[in-house]
Amino acid sequence: MVEEPIAKAFATFFIVLALALVPLMIITNSIDSMTRSAVESAVQDFSDNARSTGYITREEYDILKSKLAATNYAYRVEMLHRSKVVVPDDGILGYVTAYHAYGYDDIMETLEETGVYEMKNGDFYYIKLTSASDTIGSHIYGIFTGTPGYKLSIPAGGMVGNQR
Repeated sequence: MVEEPIAKAFATFFIVLALALVPLMIITNSIDSMTRSAVESAVQDFSDNARSTGYITREEYDILKSKLAATNYAYRVEMLHRSKVVVPDDGILGYVTAYHAYGYDDIMETLEETGVYEMKNGDFYYIKLTSASDTIGSHIYGIFTGTPGYKLSIPAGGMVGNQR
């Protein structure tokens, strides 16, 4: 008969634990969703502006960083600019279209030096943000399910149009 009080104590403990942790999981998943939405919006706005104007300014990049800082996560930023160039060739057409790639370091160096990074119509611009740590909702969920947490990963980009 000693087993019955111990079983009741364990059952009560797990019920109280579930009543406390299920709302916590719901709240943290909601926070993750809002964070993802804010980051997607900031990255998409930055990318759309860069592609439509054909350039990135230091001020625009600082605005993106401040929007990201508001989410309380650190992010790794990847940027790639592929510039279309036409190179003379002895083939049938007399030329070959190629792309020169400029990565994050190249773009940031130009931004630091001149304050503006310019792209041409027809180039491709790509940006991807990845959170440096797992989101709190995925971390808490992972504790209960044994699955690893996930990081936010938001890509954006496309062809530069220079429409403005």
